[in-house]
Amino acid sequence: MFLEQAGEAGLLTAPRINDEPGDADDLSPGDTWSLSLGKSSLIQVLAVAGLADDTTLLFLSAANFQEWADRQLILAEGFSWTGQLTILIDGIDASVAGPNLRAAALTAELPPFDIEARTAFPSRDQLTSLVYFSSSVSRRRLTDSALTQGDLGSEWFTPLRHWAEVDAAELLTHEIAVRDSAPIGILRGARRAELSIVGTEGAPTAKALRNIQATVRWVFAEHAEARHALIVDRLGLEHISSDSLLSLTRRAIKGALEEARDRYRLFVLEKKDSASKELRDVLKDVRTQADLYSSKVRDLVSNSLRDVLASLLLIGLGLIGRLDAGKLAELLKSPAVDAFARLLAIYFVLSAIIQITVQGRDMALTRKELLRWLQAARSQLPSDAIKSAVDDGVTPRRNTFIAAAVTVAIMNGGLAVSLYHWKDLLQWILNSSQGGS
Repeated sequence: MFLEQAGEAGLLTAPRINDEPGDADDLSPGDTWSLSLGKSSLIQVLAVAGLADDTTLLFLSAANFQEWADRQLILAEGFSWTGQLTILIDGIDASVAGPNLRAAALTAELPPFDIEARTAFPSRDQLTSLVYFSSSVSRRRLTDSALTQGDLGSEWFTPLRHWAEVDAAELLTHEIAVRDSAPIGILRGARRAELSIVGTEGAPTAKALRNIQATVRWVFAEHAEARHALIVDRLGLEHISSDSLLSLTRRAIKGALEEARDRYRLFVLEKKDSASKELRDVLKDVRTQADLYSSKVRDLVSNSLRDVLASLLLIGLGLIGRLDAGKLAELLKSPAVDAFARLLAIYFVLSAIIQITVQGRDMALTRKELLRWLQAARSQLPSDAIKSAVDDGVTPRRNTFIAAAVTVAIMNGGLAVSLYHWKDLLQWILNSSQGGS
């Protein structure tokens, strides 16, 4: 009758008798048989074609679902999926959903995934940085089983609550390992403890599940390493020899979260004070660097002006006795004057190059030393904050130094060119004066 109705509905079926393809008419007493249904035709018949992007599990009875869900507590056999998992169960009248898991009746409207909660639970990188477990222990990401909305207290979803609680409790350990073929949770807090994951306790209530998931969300919201350490330390202190990980978290998680929050406030205040002190120290170091740039600019400009003034005085004193055009014209024939002018031109070029190179190199090395010192000595400030403070405080002074260096280079270069071609310049002055007279 089933095969006839399935054919009328367009459902593809494939009977096997004694592990060989066969037909229902060939079935005899004592034979073993199985029936495979075409997945695509089944989805079409059941009108759940909108689940093409999800991993979808279909259970034709609540008992089958219960048997499957209980196996998820055996971590090594846990079902893993990528993206979203939808579970359809025939014969139930409730629904639940989480960030990546939802379950509902086969014929009911599906609840939406809790998209907003996805960012509240840890990413894979966050999880593996705090809790060590190998793929042989658990194949799935532990936060995929989280449940956050819907009929969380429904008896239909007792195994899903248990599954979600186990995965959440494992996030509040340092390591999930295997001892005597059984998984254990290891706490390395103020007291070291090794606990079996599941004991004789049954499934949690909806309130107990919310409590442990709220703790996980708080731990991984910010400063996950510090918050995780606070929670695990408290759980380790509350541990007694008869505890499993689940019984310990159920008994102590609420108090552990309250105490961790109080201690975390003190931690944040201490961290804030320390960061403020370090920022003030950074600004002092930056101010020293900025003052050094200012002094370099003053040295560069004053040295250049001194060179120019000394040269003008030297040239002026040499020309005092030759102020008439005739005597100035005689200078054009003097090889000594020509050599002196060209040496002076070379001096201006070398002076600019040496000053700019030496002082620029000194400033670059000083800035690198400052950055290395700040990175090595500051533990409460991020690297970007330190770099930003240095750039904001030093960059304007550095730009001023560059502008001064360019000005000195142009000025000394102009003087060097004028002195190197002094004959042409002097001849032009004499021609101009004779033309004017």
